[in-house]
Formats: sequence, C-alpha cells, structure tokens
Amino acid sequence: YLRCSQCRVVRVQRALRRHVPAGSRVLDYGSYFGNFALAARAGGYAVESVDSYAGYDGALDPWVRLQRDAGIVVHDFADVQYDMRGLSVPHFDAVMCAGVIEHMPHTPRPLLETLNAILKPGGVLLLDTPNLGYLYRRLRDTFYPLSVVCSELVHVLVYAKCLQDVYCLGLDKRSLYCCRNDQTMAGLHYCLILFVK
Repeated sequence: YLRCSQCRVVRVQRALRRHVPAGSRVLDYGSYFGNFALAARAGGYAVESVDSYAGYDGALDPWVRLQRDAGIVVHDFADVQYDMRGLSVPHFDAVMCAGVIEHMPHTPRPLLETLNAILKPGGVLLLDTPNLGYLYRRLRDTFYPLSVVCSELVHVLVYAKCLQDVYCLGLDKRSLYCCRNDQTMAGLHYCLILFVK
C-alpha cells in the first residue's frame, strides 16, 4: 500500500504547490499514516491532519508521533467529529482527501459537504481516489476475482455521484490528473481531481 502511494503523494504535492502558496493552512482529512501530511509539511505548509486514531488502539501511535514531531497538528475524529464541528478554527486554504472517498459506504455527499464547509472561499480541495486500473486493485482482484465486476461497477458509480455532488455544492473542477508510472508499477492509475471553492 505505501509503495503504491508514493506516486500519489508526489502528484498531490505537485498540485498543492501549483495552486496553494507555501505557508497556507492545509488539512489532510483521513490522514492514516500521515504520508500526505508529512510531505505537505516538508513543503512549507501549516498542516493539520485528522483520522480515527483512537480507534486503532495505539497501532498508529508511531505515525501520530512522527506527524507531531514534524510540527503537524493531529486531530482525532473522536474529538472533532467527522463533520469537523469540533475544530476551533475550521477554515483551511486547502484540504487533501486522499484514498478516503472510495471507502464511503453510501453517497459521498456528506463527506463532500464537510470538506466544502471547512474550505475558505477560493480554497482548494485535492481529492485523490483509485480508478479501476490501480495496481493494488488489480493484484487484489487477481486473488479475489468475484470482486472485480462488483468493484468496477461501484467505482464508476461513486465517481459519477461524486462529480454530481461536487457540482451541486458549487465547487469548480479545475483539473484532473491521472497518475501513471509504468517504470516502477507503483501508484498506477490513481486519479487526482482538483476543485476550487
């Protein structure tokens, strides 16, 4: 998973640098290991991250410490809630939401509404999600072939619904990057969509 994420981290950071000035306030929503947050912090951004760290019962503590040691403010959904209403300063210049939206068990609309609500006017939403050809997905589907048809259908529907919901929220899709790195086979086929509020 981490090896396949390297290309994604680079693409998200490249888009962040292109559209958001260094020093801006950036949130990594659903940060998990903090790889996107750490890269943004190294790029000179004021970074905060949030995930369900308490739910991992200490398993991700080393990665939380790593983020904090790098100067990242780490939040837990148990404290700030999934809609982020527990944040004292809820507005960000950019929000990175990488590898999260495909895990929504239903419509992504509530997540997109939350991300839109915490963006400042003119803020940037970087939404990263695997598409059907992602190496990790292809390897998984090799061993679990019955999931292929179902996962392909669900993924197409989630992507279409996501775009519909984004337009309803008034976000403007500025660019679509498809990540492909044939030399290393790492990070193959991930989509990064950049929206501006």
